[in-house]
Amino acid sequence: LDVMKNLPNVAVNSQTRHNLFLAVKEAMNNVAKHAQATEVILRVHCAQATLRVSVEDNGRGFDPTMVGKGHGLANMRERLQAVNGRVEFLGQPGSGTKVVFTLDLGDAR
Repeated sequence: LDVMKNLPNVAVNSQTRHNLFLAVKEAMNNVAKHAQATEVILRVHCAQATLRVSVEDNGRGFDPTMVGKGHGLANMRERLQAVNGRVEFLGQPGSGTKVVFTLDLGDAR
């Protein structure tokens, strides 16, 4: 767990909190279900009114351009788009995966 000290005290609306929570939960579920990882890091950082939450693992990785049968990646993307955020899927086979959720806190109120 890597959480920035002194995160800004910013009110975030319930829709944004809900969608971000479910997207992060889906990313963590994907690690448990698919990654075969021995380590996962959840990072929460904020700079200049931009919140970044990332889920990183040291698992088997995957090619983000080759989406499987499930809907998890699409659901995460849709959830962040619904609250004017974005998600990035970084990784490649054999080198772990990093999922980064980014929100402008000015849009999240």
